[in-house]
Amino acid sequence: MTTDEFIKKLNKQAAGIEKFNKPLNEAVKSIMSLQSKRIFLEGKNSDEAIIGNYGDKEIYVNPTKPNKWSFPTKGKEGKDTFKNGNKHKTGYFKNYIGFKTTVGRNRKLKTVDLFLTGQLHRQWANSEVVGKAQAIRINQHNYITQLSDENQNKVERYGRVFNLSVREKGMFLAVIQDELFKALK
Repeated sequence: MTTDEFIKKLNKQAAGIEKFNKPLNEAVKSIMSLQSKRIFLEGKNSDEAIIGNYGDKEIYVNPTKPNKWSFPTKGKEGKDTFKNGNKHKTGYFKNYIGFKTTVGRNRKLKTVDLFLTGQLHRQWANSEVVGKAQAIRINQHNYITQLSDENQNKVERYGRVFNLSVREKGMFLAVIQDELFKALK
C-alpha cells in the first residue's frame, strides 16, 4: 500500500468515525448499562457505597396510590376497623423498608434502592429492562438523559448517585479506545 493509499484509507475511516461516532455510541451504551445495574440493582452511589439508609419513622400507605399494592389496610394495632366502625383506608408500617419489603421490593437490599415503581428507572434509562439502559441520542457526538422535576428531586435527595464511578469512567475510556481501534483497523 502506498502512502497516498494509506492516507486515503485513514481519511475514509476518520470520516466514518466523524459521521457515525460508533466508539462514543458503544461506550455510552455500555456505561449506561453498568450504571443502571449499580444504581437500581445494587443500590450503590457513584462512590460504590450504599445510596443511603431508610429512617425508622412509621408510615401509613394507601394501597391504591400510586399503584395498586397488595397489602391489608390496617392500623397500628393491626385492626382493619377504627373504634368508630369506619374501615382503614391505609396500611400501617413500622418504617419505609417494612413497606417496601411487603410490596416485594428491597428483597436483596436493606438500604435505599431507587426502584419502587420503576418509573425513575424507565425515565432515566429509556428502557423497561435494567440491562438495556440507553441515553437519548441528540446527534453523533451528544447523548443525554432526562428526568421529570419529580424524579430530579428524588435524585438530588441522594446526592452523587447518577455520576460515573471511577470504575465506570475507566470502562468508558476502555470501550472508546477498543472501538476506535476497531474503526481504524
